[in-house]
Amino acid sequence: MTTSSVESLLLELLELTRSINQLDLEEEANYDLLLSLQDQQVKLRESISQIIESSNYIYSEADRDIMKECIELEHISRNRYLQFKTHASSKLELISGSRKSRGAYQGEYIQHTGYFIDKQN
Repeated sequence: MTTSSVESLLLELLELTRSINQLDLEEEANYDLLLSLQDQQVKLRESISQIIESSNYIYSEADRDIMKECIELEHISRNRYLQFKTHASSKLELISGSRKSRGAYQGEYIQHTGYFIDKQN
């Protein structure tokens, strides 16, 4: 493979990374798109790795710049995901806590029915 093919794969990887970084995590409809884009990223990385291993390819300065930008975007995305996870966890804890407090004040009255028999002499 030539330099241009590796560079074109890296540019495609960069575009996928940008697309992932721009997804709105608040919309549940984007989850499937996120998984699809991440799968495409994995395939591109595998393709690039195969080319590099089979041809002893050496990255050019342009390739390194593209990879650096991909890494920076992935760090930004990772931080967004962690913030979203923290926010979602706190909401779930709040919901769970409200269920517990609601149950504490609305105790259920239970009356056991039964018979009491005195011992007769």
